[in-house]
Amino acid sequence: MRCELGELLKDREPVVVDHGFLDPAARERYRALFENHGFRGKQVHVEAEPAPRP
Repeated sequence: MRCELGELLKDREPVVVDHGFLDPAARERYRALFENHGFRGKQVHVEAEPAPRP
């Protein structure tokens, strides 16, 4: 996936990485990938309530 992402960034395509539960090291690798292509990444946290059980 990172290889494809790198190609999209190289082509200046807009991208969204929707990946939950990334550990800090993985977040840093993605951040570096974006920055190496001249982009600034933005991390967004979304909180959600668990679905009620039937």
